[in-house]
Amino acid sequence: MDENVKSLKKMPKVVDVFEYKLNDSQLFELNNLLTSLIISVAPCRFSCAKYSFNEYLNDSQRFETDSPYKNFEQLASSHLLSNDWHQMFNIMSVTESYDDCIRSCVDYERLRAQFVQMFSAYFDADRIGSLAIPTSAILPTKFGQTVDTVPSLLFLASLSKFSALTIPIDYTEPNEMSKHGLPVGLL
Repeated sequence: MDENVKSLKKMPKVVDVFEYKLNDSQLFELNNLLTSLIISVAPCRFSCAKYSFNEYLNDSQRFETDSPYKNFEQLASSHLLSNDWHQMFNIMSVTESYDDCIRSCVDYERLRAQFVQMFSAYFDADRIGSLAIPTSAILPTKFGQTVDTVPSLLFLASLSKFSALTIPIDYTEPNEMSKHGLPVGLL
């Protein structure tokens, strides 16, 4: 027997690894909450963008007096932005004040708090110390190919307020786009 295998067998058990699956009711509840969160995040983020950009660009400790843009309007009208960015900035420019931002984020923050509570309850109830899931719900696509789903699961870490670490674990099957395959990760 190889010496490395012998030494591994002598090591104390550090963690227990087991598979935990949500039941149908938990999965349904989690899916509904995530769907509501995804729907509510855009109005919240877009309505706060103008205010946030102005706060950021007006931070004298960050830029002193040499900021290339002094406010949201200057940045939004920059000739350096693509048409897609100009469209995004047009959507973001609807709200004017911090109060508008706060009002539009009330639903999102309430739903996010529910998600954090639900996620934490799963961990606490079954004494789960970590979660390992693929970083993407689907395999990598070819350049320019579009998909109808949210491919990345990385947002779960930021929504849940849990720390996250992404680890490359393997490659997809080689194909015409990549002779070695495309990377696959674990979150």
